[in-house]
Amino acid sequence: MVASRKRPALLKKVVQSEQLVSEKLKNHEYSAKRRATLQSSILNCISCQVCTGVFGPEKRARVLPCKHTICEQCVTTLMEMAREGVMEIDGKVPDVDMKCPFCRKKILLCSAQSARSLMKNRTVMTAAKMFEGCDLSEEPEVQLPLKPRFDNATCKTLQKRFKELERKSTELTAQEKRENTLIENLEEKAGLLLNCPNCQQCYEETPILIRCGHTVCIECWEDMKEEKDHRNFVKCPTCNTFNRIHENSVSYSVMDSKDKYVKMYL
Repeated sequence: MVASRKRPALLKKVVQSEQLVSEKLKNHEYSAKRRATLQSSILNCISCQVCTGVFGPEKRARVLPCKHTICEQCVTTLMEMAREGVMEIDGKVPDVDMKCPFCRKKILLCSAQSARSLMKNRTVMTAAKMFEGCDLSEEPEVQLPLKPRFDNATCKTLQKRFKELERKSTELTAQEKRENTLIENLEEKAGLLLNCPNCQQCYEETPILIRCGHTVCIECWEDMKEEKDHRNFVKCPTCNTFNRIHENSVSYSVMDSKDKYVKMYL
């Protein structure tokens, strides 16, 4: 009889705990998906999309004339493939065309041109260095849904379930805190990929790649052009070098409004 009187109150506690844990499971799923999406976006920016290797001293990021970025080694391979079979004339390889592996645009290669003659993408090189030693392939822990509760459960069974729910709630709180910390750290390290280094605002439209290899948002680029010097040069806010003004030099290697993470979470 005593147990039967305690059962309604115990059942109420279990139901409340189930609701709390269910909400925490949803929050964990959201955070886990957010971190996985952010890691994927970062890897897309700091990796060569031809060989999937991360940019670094052995894989310098080079910008093709169409403004797509791949590593120096892959550029060299593409150049060699384009020149393969072309007869040397007077000891030199004639001008040939190669195609960008992304947009398939034809790129004219002069006979003496090499991968090192292409502009470096210093933005993604610096960003890649920020993530050295960081495991961007780590998958968030998957949490199983709550097991169904039997409506005719005894007080002993309900008491056991309540204790299990308390443990699960504590575990999920710790995991949620860890996920949020990881996301904050990743976003901070990805600052160069997410935000204009000049105004610190998130990239919206596809930003501009300056000739020095750094990136700024369109608004800052327009301001820079208004302050050009008599030679028609603008000053990079990152490295303070002067660069000739050029049009339509977009940067495809950062996380702008088209990026999945930016669209879903920012």
